[in-house]
Amino acid sequence: MTRHFKAPQTDGGLLAEPPIADYERLLSVNRERLSRLTGSVGSLTWPEFRASARTELIGQAPPDQPILMAGHQPELFHPGVWAKNFVLAAQAKKLGANAVNLIVDNDTFKTRSLMLPVSSPAPDQVVLETIPFDESVPELPYEEAYPRDWAALESWPDRLRAVTKTWPFEPMVFCIWPRIVTCLKTGVSFTRAFVEARQILERRWGAGTPELPVSQLSGHRSFNIFARHLMVDAERFASVYNSSIADYRFANGIRSRNHPAPELQVTGDLIETAFWTWRADTPARQRVFVRRQADRLDVLAGTEQLIGTFSASADINLREMFEHSGWKLRPRALTLTLFSRLALGDLFIHGIGGGKYDEVTDEIIRRYFNIEPPEYSVVSATIRLPLERFASNARARTDQQRLMRDLEWNPQNFAEARDLNPDLVAAKHETVRREPTAKTERRAWFRELSHITQRLRPATATRTGEAARALDAIGRELDANKKLARRDFSWVFYPEEYLATAYRGLMGV
Repeated sequence: MTRHFKAPQTDGGLLAEPPIADYERLLSVNRERLSRLTGSVGSLTWPEFRASARTELIGQAPPDQPILMAGHQPELFHPGVWAKNFVLAAQAKKLGANAVNLIVDNDTFKTRSLMLPVSSPAPDQVVLETIPFDESVPELPYEEAYPRDWAALESWPDRLRAVTKTWPFEPMVFCIWPRIVTCLKTGVSFTRAFVEARQILERRWGAGTPELPVSQLSGHRSFNIFARHLMVDAERFASVYNSSIADYRFANGIRSRNHPAPELQVTGDLIETAFWTWRADTPARQRVFVRRQADRLDVLAGTEQLIGTFSASADINLREMFEHSGWKLRPRALTLTLFSRLALGDLFIHGIGGGKYDEVTDEIIRRYFNIEPPEYSVVSATIRLPLERFASNARARTDQQRLMRDLEWNPQNFAEARDLNPDLVAAKHETVRREPTAKTERRAWFRELSHITQRLRPATATRTGEAARALDAIGRELDANKKLARRDFSWVFYPEEYLATAYRGLMGV
């Protein structure tokens, strides 16, 4: 059940598991597995439901034309995350498939600042700065996140220049940010502004795919049929969902009750579902609960606020019910990938985080839908900022640490000790040669050896001090390199041609 996905350590390295060359085989395997779905979703059989959902997603297309999918929050993510967009575009073209990238705007906008490194020829002055571009506010869904502090937004480039002025290149942010601010001034959310800036570059670099915000996907008839299906069967689904999460935690030694996701709460006749809801006028996400009484289902925001009631046997429009009461219905992470992998796509391309939590989705599919889950792919890359780093490396530190140990415990091996104390050096060698085998004699032998070593150390004291200072300098350079070589700086801080070259390589261009 447990798979381990690790970001590449080498600059320019790509993680692709399974290998990209296997995509054509995976499409065939997944279609065969998905054909085993039985039963119905609402009044539709699974083949009918899947065909309807796919038509809503991409319009009329040949039924045998595969759909590749990916998705991520609309943040200014690091280049490793962005890599899957280019793999998606290139492989869709190669395999004659449709491609759809989901904009996960139902997730929360966690921070309105970005981190970047201060570069300096002095390692002690290399630090990480976090510079806000807007006023910090409580977390809101991306689709509800709008600017709060226009002065901060417009002054952000000037504040960044205090950091980037020592960089040997011009980051893209200085030409991209004015476009983002101009877009925001038309009244759109951060989602729209960030996505449009990214899409311009993707098209310029020969990529770009159709994209769909989850806020729009949630309005599709097929999504609402699926949501209604899970609400009507909330008790059984919660049991499967919770047991799958519990088994994942046990298999991975996880103690946190929030990782990879909280379990669904079941309290008496109240059952939590795997959805979020909120009102546009108070856009703080709330959990969706249902309470079943015979054929009637009450749907609640939290455990008390009634959104609406519907008959379990009626084919109702869930979206209309929510909107009539002023609420929005959105999927949680596991529900989104569950719907995407079963109803929409033929192969989903995740990043590392999504690949880890979708192991739980795999188990839900096995236990709830009684099929072997369709395979998914995990793609990520390591593309570091092209900043000059210090010469020290891990090997240099290891060598210097070994030198320090030798100076401490084997001073007789150094010229300084041999020149100043040849008799003690000879005594040390002779004592080492006489190492006893009997346990009763070894304690006295070791005391004698330590005494000689201690008397030899003053001869190498100067060299020991020099070695300690060199080791400290190596450590400071390695600490600085660790900051400079982080892989999680936003793509906006890179030079355009540098990233374009890397991504064209991923696309085989």
